[in-house]
Amino acid sequence: MDAIKVLCVDDEPEVLVGLKLNLRRGFQVETATNAVEALKKLGELGPFAVVVTDMRMPGVDGATFLSHVRERYPDTTRIVLTGYAEVGAAIAAVNDGQIYRFLTKPCTPANFVRAVSEGAEIYALRQAERTLLERTLHGSISALCEVLSLVDPVAFGRATRIRKLSSDLLKRLGVRERWPAELAALLSQVAFVTLPEATASKVYFGQALDPGEQELVDRLPQIAADILGNIPRLEPVIAVIRRSRDPRPAAPINLCISAIDVASAFDVLEAQGRQPSLAVDELRLAKKYDKAMLDALATLVGELSDGPKPRLVHLRDVRPGMTFADDVRTTAGLVLVARGFVVNEAFIERIRLFRSDLVEDLVKVFDVGMESEKEAA
Repeated sequence: MDAIKVLCVDDEPEVLVGLKLNLRRGFQVETATNAVEALKKLGELGPFAVVVTDMRMPGVDGATFLSHVRERYPDTTRIVLTGYAEVGAAIAAVNDGQIYRFLTKPCTPANFVRAVSEGAEIYALRQAERTLLERTLHGSISALCEVLSLVDPVAFGRATRIRKLSSDLLKRLGVRERWPAELAALLSQVAFVTLPEATASKVYFGQALDPGEQELVDRLPQIAADILGNIPRLEPVIAVIRRSRDPRPAAPINLCISAIDVASAFDVLEAQGRQPSLAVDELRLAKKYDKAMLDALATLVGELSDGPKPRLVHLRDVRPGMTFADDVRTTAGLVLVARGFVVNEAFIERIRLFRSDLVEDLVKVFDVGMESEKEAA
């Protein structure tokens, strides 16, 4: 079993020596003498189960440091160990940093180790819950979306593409909490099945809507939120769908919303036939999207242009893991599967049921499946 990772922060080196000595059994301890150094270690050496910090430190104080930890690493248990027990500082640590324990110096080794051990247990429980969310729930929702894709392959093909691109953008920006954006991108399309086909097509290609159609589209986030409201543990996803921004600019939910906005707008421009690099330029000219997100998009587009090229294969020769580069249509022009879909065993079984003269025979595919799909497996 790996040792539990703990980060201790104090501007007095001798205090750090003592804390490290107390935690020498069963813990892997890193130390830092200020908040800047501590945040760097959290990013480079994490994840950490527990962070223990003093309140009075030069530069960034303990309360401010813990608020940064809470924002960037919400699962990490936060503990204050300080000789400075002024009430205002304690309130700030509790409210802004949402600490687990507020310990005062001197603290007996037994009490200190007990607090850290209990904090580590809480971290383990949070990780187990996150595994449930990211794997079990994520897999269940993906299965639901696969079924719904049979009803409206265009809408859910778009959802698949937006999911991948928004996740890639967040990953490029170092965001670990990507699952709310991924699920929101998938589930936001649930309500699209309520739109008339002509209206849905306009949304897909970014065409102008009349007032009645715009009213229908404006109601979609609320419809999706109402549908999903009965599913437990989807509150972060529903918040993204409803675009409920956090007052803190760098909060993960804001980044998730921005990523989906950029991915959705980019997908519309691609559907209209824009070249990827020109689509990025057009989004920059709009001046309403997050600059860092657009920079990440430009980098991804550049990598894709240098990456593998699609090739033509017979539809019945596609294999799991391949990604469709274009829509797969019936000979009557109806979309069977939208571009961006990653071939799976269920699809292989489906195409065996279609008469060969009713479906386009040659399709364009990428041999390598989408990275985000591999990560979710």
